[in-house]
Amino acid sequence: MYQYEFSRPSVATDVCIFTVLNDELSVVLIERSEPPHGWALPGGFLREDENLDDCARRETVEETGVPTDKLFQFGNFSNPGRDPRTRVISVAYFTLMKVGDIKLQAGTDAAKADLFPMSKLPKILAFDHKQILEEAEIALANTIKQKPLALDLVSDPFTLSELQQLYLILGMKEHRPKGNFYRFAQKALITTGLIEEIEGRRSEGRQRPAKLYKVAR
Repeated sequence: MYQYEFSRPSVATDVCIFTVLNDELSVVLIERSEPPHGWALPGGFLREDENLDDCARRETVEETGVPTDKLFQFGNFSNPGRDPRTRVISVAYFTLMKVGDIKLQAGTDAAKADLFPMSKLPKILAFDHKQILEEAEIALANTIKQKPLALDLVSDPFTLSELQQLYLILGMKEHRPKGNFYRFAQKALITTGLIEEIEGRRSEGRQRPAKLYKVAR
C-alpha cells in the first residue's frame, strides 16, 4: 500500500457567535466535558462527507443548539502545538445574531454553553481560542464597514444615534464623531435604500427630537 511522505493533520472548524448584550459585544462559549477541559469556542472536526461551512454549522448546532445563517470565514490557525491531542488545522468563522435568537442548549462534548461579554472572558480559554477571538473581533469590525450586518441587530424604529452606538459596540471606532457616522449612514444605508425614514420623532436628552428610521424589508 502506498504511504504518504507527509503526515495528514485533522481539519476542524471553530465558530465565534457574536451578539450585543447589555450594550456590550458578547460571544458564545462552551465548557468542554472532555479533555482538554475549559471554556472554548464551539467547533469540531470535519467529516469526510461535508465541506467546511457544513461542518461549522453542524458543530455549532450540536454544541450550542444555535442554528447559524450568515457565516463568515476569516482565518485559519495551524500552529503545530495548538491542540494537545493531535495535529489540527482549524478554519475559523464568525456570525452576528440578535441575542433573542440565541437559545443555548449544550450538547455532544459541551457540558455547558453561555454568553460572555468580550470584556469578561474566562481567564484561560482552551487551545488558541483567545487568539481566534481577538482576530474574529477585528474581522467583525472590518466586515460591518462593507456589509450591513449591524442591521440584523436593530429593532424598528431607531434613530441614527442609536444605530451609531451599535456600530461603535461592533468595533467601528472611526465613526465615533456623529458627523462621521451620519455621512456613512447617508451614503451606505439611506441612499442605498437599506434603511428608510418613517413618520415620528424621538426625544434624545436635550437635543431636538431625532428622526426615526426602519430597516427596509
